[in-house]
Amino acid sequence: MGKHSPPADTGTRLHALDNLRALLMWLGIVLHVEAIYAVQRMPNAWRDDQRTLVADVVVSSIHAFRMPAFFILGGFFAALLVRSRGPDGLLRHRLMRLGLPFALFWPLLWLASGVAALFFMNLMVRDEWGLDTQVVPNLPILDSPNTIHLWFLWMLLWLCVATAVLWRLPRAWFAPIESALAWLARQPWGFVALALPLMLASAAYPRGVLAPAGAFLPEWNEWLYHGSFFVFAGLERLPDQRTAYLLELLMPHMHLALHRMRQREADESSTDMAPVTILSKREIQVLHWVRHGKTNFEISQILGISPPTVKNHVQKIMRKLNVNNRAQAVGKSATLRLVTHTDLQEVAR
Repeated sequence: MGKHSPPADTGTRLHALDNLRALLMWLGIVLHVEAIYAVQRMPNAWRDDQRTLVADVVVSSIHAFRMPAFFILGGFFAALLVRSRGPDGLLRHRLMRLGLPFALFWPLLWLASGVAALFFMNLMVRDEWGLDTQVVPNLPILDSPNTIHLWFLWMLLWLCVATAVLWRLPRAWFAPIESALAWLARQPWGFVALALPLMLASAAYPRGVLAPAGAFLPEWNEWLYHGSFFVFAGLERLPDQRTAYLLELLMPHMHLALHRMRQREADESSTDMAPVTILSKREIQVLHWVRHGKTNFEISQILGISPPTVKNHVQKIMRKLNVNNRAQAVGKSATLRLVTHTDLQEVAR
């Protein structure tokens, strides 16, 4: 799967996704507060005496949106990382961002939440704060260590590890599955077929709502349910052959025409400038492969340098040309004739 051709990384942060993640975190607070007032039994150690079905509706609605959205985002970012940094880069990033914090803070959180639950259980049973030894055995959290409310991070970590392992396998092994899922997604009735694994995974649960057990070895249906969203978000959305051909023909001309309109007042003397006075030999090599749609990771493999070094060269190129992204860099270098086709071929050898 390492031969995937991802879109170029422009370095632009997607703030809409930051907003979505912030919204999911806020909904998590609302969900856990509403669960205290729900009529149905929730996995909370404490419940309020005043309960309402409205709280059940709020909890179910948030849960049905929040966790699928979380794993969709997780799959999207995992695919983004593995295509830009390779499987090793994905593994390092996820271990540092997920694995290390989990290993450091899970023991503290598990102990703290257990003690807090004991005190609240004592309050509910004895109507007073304290730690009654007769209440302790009734607390499920002490049965065995579990992931508590960090189960989703634990599962996401292992889904990313699996992605890094599978990415090393030939893409041809997975191409039929990717094509079938992409085809289903385009059909008006496709959502029904795609929902079948979710229905299968949730069928054994009350009211058809999957409730994570929080175990370190989750059941198969938890992997199937949450993994379905993770995998679907990581699929490549490539245009069909005809669309790709038309885009390949039109996009360079459209970009150059737009750039010429913005550069009418530019100094014409820059058009006679030699390539080496603007870009170094290595930067011309990098620009050559950027022009061919290669990612930083792919360029690093071709030139025998590290991905961070390639990223630094790309940033220097954009600063020298006073542009904001890779496409503009290629278009401006062609418009100003800073790097000719002959130069690129000669330096790329």
